[in-house]
Amino acid sequence: MQCIEVEIATREMPRSGRGGSNNDREDHGTTRSSSSSSDRPYLEHLSPSEPPEMPLASSDATTTAKPPSSSSCCACIPKQWSKLTNGIHNRIQSLVVQLAVHAARHPKRYVFTILLLAPALFITGLMTNYNVNFSTTAIFAPFNSKAKYHSDWIDYESGFPEPTRLSLMSIHADGNNVLDVMYMRRVFDAVQYMTDTPDYGAFCAKSGTGNSTNDNTTSQCKITGLTQFFDHNVTEFDQLYEHGGQEAILRRLYGYENENDENNTTSTSSSLQRVELDLILGNAIVGVDDDENSSSNNDNNATSNNSSSLISSLQSYSLFFELIDQDGVLEFEARLLERMKALQEQWLQQKPTNSNGVVLLKVEYVAMRSYSDEMARAVQEDLPLIPLGFGLMASFTCLVFIRCRDRVQSRCLLGIGSVFTILLSLLTSFGLVFCIGIPYTNMTQVIPFVVFGVGLDDTFMITGAYFRTDPRKDPAERVEQAMQEIGLSISVTTLTTMLAFLIGCISTIPAIFWLNLYALPCIAIDFFYQITFFVALLVLDERRIQARRMDCCLCVRSSAASDDGASDTETECDSRNFQDEKAPSPRKQQHQPKHNSTRDKSVPERFMGWYARHLLRPWVKIFVIVAFLAHAGFCAYSTSLLTQHFDFGELLPEDSYARGFLHSIEAYTSRILGVSIYFRGDFDQLDPDMQQRMNEYVDELGTLPQFADEPVLCWFRDLQDFPNSEVAQSFGIDTGFWSTLTLQEQVDIAFSFSEVRDVYGSQVVFDETGKISASSCYTYLSGINLKVAKEQIQVLQDQRAISARQPINEGTEDWSFFTFNSDYFIWEFYSAVVEEQLLTTIAGILSVCAIGFIFFPHWKAILFLFPLMSMLYICLLGTIQYVGLYINAVSCICLVISIGLLVDFIVHILLRYFESHEKTREGKVRDTLETVGASILLGGLSTSLSVLPLALSTSVIVRTVFICFFAMITLGVTHGLVFLPVVLSIWGPLVDNHDDDNALHSTGGTVESFVGTPDSPMSTNTRDPAASDTDDTDEDDNDSNGSKPHSQISLATTAQSSVPFHEDDDVSQQLEVIHLSRRYESFEVVWNNFPSMT
Repeated sequence: MQCIEVEIATREMPRSGRGGSNNDREDHGTTRSSSSSSDRPYLEHLSPSEPPEMPLASSDATTTAKPPSSSSCCACIPKQWSKLTNGIHNRIQSLVVQLAVHAARHPKRYVFTILLLAPALFITGLMTNYNVNFSTTAIFAPFNSKAKYHSDWIDYESGFPEPTRLSLMSIHADGNNVLDVMYMRRVFDAVQYMTDTPDYGAFCAKSGTGNSTNDNTTSQCKITGLTQFFDHNVTEFDQLYEHGGQEAILRRLYGYENENDENNTTSTSSSLQRVELDLILGNAIVGVDDDENSSSNNDNNATSNNSSSLISSLQSYSLFFELIDQDGVLEFEARLLERMKALQEQWLQQKPTNSNGVVLLKVEYVAMRSYSDEMARAVQEDLPLIPLGFGLMASFTCLVFIRCRDRVQSRCLLGIGSVFTILLSLLTSFGLVFCIGIPYTNMTQVIPFVVFGVGLDDTFMITGAYFRTDPRKDPAERVEQAMQEIGLSISVTTLTTMLAFLIGCISTIPAIFWLNLYALPCIAIDFFYQITFFVALLVLDERRIQARRMDCCLCVRSSAASDDGASDTETECDSRNFQDEKAPSPRKQQHQPKHNSTRDKSVPERFMGWYARHLLRPWVKIFVIVAFLAHAGFCAYSTSLLTQHFDFGELLPEDSYARGFLHSIEAYTSRILGVSIYFRGDFDQLDPDMQQRMNEYVDELGTLPQFADEPVLCWFRDLQDFPNSEVAQSFGIDTGFWSTLTLQEQVDIAFSFSEVRDVYGSQVVFDETGKISASSCYTYLSGINLKVAKEQIQVLQDQRAISARQPINEGTEDWSFFTFNSDYFIWEFYSAVVEEQLLTTIAGILSVCAIGFIFFPHWKAILFLFPLMSMLYICLLGTIQYVGLYINAVSCICLVISIGLLVDFIVHILLRYFESHEKTREGKVRDTLETVGASILLGGLSTSLSVLPLALSTSVIVRTVFICFFAMITLGVTHGLVFLPVVLSIWGPLVDNHDDDNALHSTGGTVESFVGTPDSPMSTNTRDPAASDTDDTDEDDNDSNGSKPHSQISLATTAQSSVPFHEDDDVSQQLEVIHLSRRYESFEVVWNNFPSMT
């Protein structure tokens, strides 16, 4: 395709020659107002003092075509790309414009329909599949969690007894030594107080495997703690103390009360008790019996059998109350928690003394229902933050739209309506998600605040473009013109935000996945409501102004009227927008030398004009480049220091009793984790070869530094020592007899004793034939720093590597040998989140750039979008680390959302820059800042206000969201309004976005690039209201500094149009080119005035 450059000379026409045709013109070929004067012959528009000049182009002029050169052929490549992308732009733009215009022409229908639809969907969702999930396992365990699969097998398929429900109590003195008989007696008091709870005997788990509830006595209830060593009898404790003192008490704890018991390992029960000391006695320091504390250590040696080593100090006592999971247990747990709270308050009022002085003893407590209850309470207490955010947003929008001196022109109701639009979108989207059955979690409560900020960004873009239109036009026409200006921009930002949330849906972390599922429809529905419901409110508010009804007092009508019979509304609008005290009639405009199209600018617009002039000073640009690059370097270094950490207490309210318990466990206990080793599958566990494999697996796990060398309880190992037990010896079972029995016979005999069943009954499952179908051993982990995620991930991976290489597990995911601990869920989250975060980050940034590559007017915009988004993301990570945050579930959610939010600030600036018709880089930047800059600034402020209520949350984790979002908004606004404009003013490409016949992008101020300058009689564009006074001065200077007169303005010289004319073209050639380009609305005036021109 050859590119032919020609020029056409136009007749000199007065600047007001477009008359009413410009004011009544509707973009994209809409019908003019009946009062338009553009249908009259062209000569009627001419002033008598300004006779038309003869055209420069004669009818017999010939058209000359320049042969294509290599450079012009290369230039056609981006032109072809522009044609392709502009085709996509126009279709999306057309859809947005049509929806908005339809809503503007039928506003009451849209308002009424959406007002009914949104609450109806929300109520339907609440009454159908609405569910709340606060389970940490369900929220944080990945969907492909191996631990979750193993947990489900243990709970529902294995045949092991149902796990009991634990209620825990920690007794401490804020780190002081509590190894004193007085404190030990207080432990007995606490146990007695809890067992006195009504119906405790009916719900407590009984000793043995039966857990029968027929006996309502508490004598057989399972209570693990200091009291179990004395059968929960304080009298026995006192008698032992009277005879042997504190040393006798300690010897009882270790199971050797006399010299002969020091090497006694025959009691299985006592062996278990000694191991449990690590859980019962917190941070016990082992010292020499004669109080030589210099030999004390913290290596968890409380289970040592050396009689010369006894504990010399400890920091806490732990109690475990086991309840049966049966009907009514939740209500009983609630009563038990009330008793614990009452005990805590009683002890806070008492101050027991010992030989070291007065030490306050405290009680911390928790039950299995506590975490879900407290997280639900956190959500409930944060619910008032949503109306608070609503109020803040409504107040802010009222402040933006209010006109204190003119109650008619004020638009406070419209500001409230903009926030109400977002609220309706939330109701609609949440109702849809509820109907689908997506769980509502404590992470989901941040969605309303995000949508409030994002939605108001679109609101300010729409109102900003609408207020820049001619107020004398019909509201529907103004809506169409506004949407032609910003429709593509808000569509692209909506698509990029939705894409970021869509990519977040690939996460295997339920908390992140569900949050993105909530956010995705919220963003889409909010965009739809913005261009329909809010536009309808905008039109209704305009009708209120035309009817001269007061803002916020619709029943009150202003009685003032203008001198020329027009309503004061029109006069005030014209005065505000065009700086004329009274708008001249179209007939008067024809005789004015120049139509002043500059309106009074709002405070943000005036500020952005002042800001643009100062930002583009040379020394300011140098400072900005250096400062931002230095900040990026610092953030890159800070990012390298970012670590993983998850504090479960941050999910709870700050005043939660559960947080106090978690703190005491972390600070005053030995931090050992019990781990079960499971064996299952269709094989004989009593087969000698299989038992050899089971032993090898246990031994290999013991080689890991975090695992105990020997398991605490392991039925097939302890079975070999059964003849040495007191039970076996009392029945005359010796080693010789035991060795003659088969493994099956040994198991049958051993499990016939209740003492053995009490210890191992919950670890071995027999089928109906008496064969062992599943079994487990119990060991523990120690030496793990629970604040360092890498250590936890390493332990998880190491033990799984051992499990995976067992011969019986090879080639299958359904392992027969595996270990399990409930902390594996969080460790799996740590293991998966880094890889997922990297994946979603790369996919998000690349996808956003792909969207930009398609929707930006020129491909060179990607050269700015990709590095700037990468820079912003690194700065956000560095800021998170600098303020003391970590990589956890909440920060990951914020990072996923950040891609969609950060790109908004960049896209608006880049789109406007490439659509600007200024000829210089600084001119384009100044035009960009003076038009969309104010809307971006207001959008950033509104988003900051929308998340401000999160700072008042009772949950630390929600306040973390506030910090992340505040950093995100600050970085986005500063990079979008400071760094990017400076970069574009230096290195921005000077490309014309109208390089082909399909390039008229429907934005305000684009017509001039085809038909002349803003002051040209050929121009159909109203002066951009945000244009600076400097630009007006520059135009006047151009008219007097040797520029072409208006009678000879050529399209080739004034705006490098892809449909240029040549001055030597004949009329038929000019007519042909104009006819080919007539589908663009900008040539409409040329076509209508063509007979007069010729």
